[in-house]
Amino acid sequence: MIAWGLWNGQFTPHQLANKAKDKGYKWLALELDDVQTGAYNQAIWPAVRQECLNVGIVPGVWFTEGANISQTPADAELAIAECEGPGDYNGIVQAITSNNLPLCSLAICTNFNVPLTTPAGAPDKDAAQILIDAGFSCLTECYLGDNITATPPELDWLGFRCGWPGTQAVAGVYNYPKAAYDQWNDWPLVDYLGENVL
Repeated sequence: MIAWGLWNGQFTPHQLANKAKDKGYKWLALELDDVQTGAYNQAIWPAVRQECLNVGIVPGVWFTEGANISQTPADAELAIAECEGPGDYNGIVQAITSNNLPLCSLAICTNFNVPLTTPAGAPDKDAAQILIDAGFSCLTECYLGDNITATPPELDWLGFRCGWPGTQAVAGVYNYPKAAYDQWNDWPLVDYLGENVL
């Protein structure tokens, strides 16, 4: 997942796609609703999409505000909505119930805060079921710099208890060294934020 690497000049779309390919990435998601970079990333999306396709990487988008999932470009092949609490969750549910979801692969990226878990911390299958029924896969925020117990196995277990058949772990490489995740090399990890490891 990329947020600032194009805006700050770290990469061109061509360089980004090729570096991602060289690292073995299968897909790439460009964040489209950051206050600082959102307009720039929206404008450069067509170039990023094309460069990803040129090297065989699935191009997608990512929204830090779950409700913005309805703003997914029609040509995106995947869309990710953060689901970190009631505001994100309610926005995603609103997009579902108003039939305003994009026609591409969908995922949430979650830390399993309320309402996906109860205030006591138990998984809430009823809250998750509407997302599962709408076709949302589950990415888990394994941001060890924020929560040392948010490991891939621990959050996969929570996802399973919520009703997902499996999850994909997201390594928080923005605030914790990539090497700290080496013990989970057998897990298919996503890098958040890719700027820090490409």
